This record gives sequence, C-alpha cells and structure tokens, in this order.
Amino acid sequence: MTGAPRAVVSFDLDGTSPRLLTDMGLLPTPSDAADPVLVEAVPRIVELCERADCRATLFVVGRTLEGLDREVFDGIDRHELGNHTHTHPDRFGTLPPARMREEVHKAHEAIRDRLGSEPVGFRAPDYDYSPRSLAVLAEQGYIYDSSLLRCVLPPYMSREGVHRGGAPFVQGGIVELPVLSSGFPWLPVNGTTMLTFGLSWFKRQLEQRADDGAPLVVNFHARDLVEGVSQRIIQQRFRVQPRETSVSAIEEAVVHLAAKYEIVTLRELADELA
Repeated sequence: MTGAPRAVVSFDLDGTSPRLLTDMGLLPTPSDAADPVLVEAVPRIVELCERADCRATLFVVGRTLEGLDREVFDGIDRHELGNHTHTHPDRFGTLPPARMREEVHKAHEAIRDRLGSEPVGFRAPDYDYSPRSLAVLAEQGYIYDSSLLRCVLPPYMSREGVHRGGAPFVQGGIVELPVLSSGFPWLPVNGTTMLTFGLSWFKRQLEQRADDGAPLVVNFHARDLVEGVSQRIIQQRFRVQPRETSVSAIEEAVVHLAAKYEIVTLRELADELA
C-alpha cells in the first residue's frame, strides 16, 4: 500500500506459566513439556498473516524451542525471526553484561539450529531497554533492537523511553526501533492494551500516532491468539476486566493494520537506517 503510513506487526513468542496453564485446564500438570500455547498459537499467527497478506516479525525465546516439533513452525519462512533471549529473564536491562551475552548467544544458536534463521534483531522481555544491552548486541553482529517503550507507568516505566520518545534512532551502531505507545501517560499500544481497552481504542491510537510520522511498531503476544489466556493474565496482573474477550479481536486488529497501513518487517526498517 504505497503512500500509506508504515506499520510493523510483531509477535513475542513467550512461554506461558505452566501453573497458569494448569489452572486453566490447558496443561494436566505443571511440567517442562512443550508449551501448548505456542503449539496452538504459532500456526494461527501464520494463518492470520496469510489471510491479512502481511509479513510479521516474530521474536523467539530460545528455550521454548526445546520439545517443540518443527512442524509447529511450518510457514514461518515468509516472516522475520528475532531474538527474545533464551530464558526470558526478569529485569533483563539490569543483568551483568556476561549474562546478557549468554542470553542473546544461546537464543541465537537455538533459533539458527532449530529454525534455520540467523536473527539480526532483538527485543528484551517486558520492553526492558538498556543502553548496555545495545553494546552486547553490537558485539554479536546484530543490526537493531526493538525494546524501547515510552511509558511512565509500572511495570513498563522507562525514563529513557520518555526522554527518547517514539522516533527511531541509532546508538552504538544499533538501530533502535521503539515500540508504539499512546499519548500521555504513554501506554503501550499492543495486544494487551487492545484487549484491555477495546478495539476502538486501539484503532484510535493508531490513527493519532500515524500523524507523528514514525513507523507504528505494534506488538502482540502468541498467547493473545489462544482463548482466555491473555485475558486471565490481564485480570491477574492489572486487576481489571478486559473489554475484549475473544481472539477474534486480535485477528481483527491485525487485519485492520494490514488493510490500512503499509506493513514492513523490523529488518526492513532497520536496513533503511543502518
């Protein structure tokens, strides 16, 4: 769609708490077995993007590939794969550099060996951006990071995000492609807030942010495409009742993005700025 504002459809393929899945009846007992959310969600992501005729950027947690059949990822060759650490640790931006290197390197190897793709982009768990992590990424030959989020509310509060805003920039040889946020108080405009505040709110934020001129980097999670999982997490984590209760809302959001905006991958954006 030449001339339309550009947007990115990205999915974080996080693992999901075995205890939560057991409580929801999706896993008989807590275990280290293959995550049933990813088994169900990844093929749905591929099918959804096919239906919307768009390419996505999928951020993979290395450890979650253990025990997953390669068939789960059939059809992902059309999409870009990014690095989302090996174990999805909390407070990634505060880890010692040696631990950061280990997380990035192990995930990179797992993605390359299991899925046949060499990632060039990274996203930290919980958007935990750190200038120190950019140095680690540069050491390992990465091109871009997409962790920065402009937000002043926990758990995503980021002074650096408030200072930098939402426009891409280059630091230490790494292109930073910030995740889309709303106007003040700068909430993330992603699958979680779309389910929480509703599809109309989500579409309105896209229109308002498109006027800023920066690419719209929109992030979803694999669990958003499995009935009830994200809604349960929203209730437990934020103590609110989500307005959207079905995965059809996520599907409509992606189809809307593809219909109204020019969808590109994060790699394509980074190549322009590198």
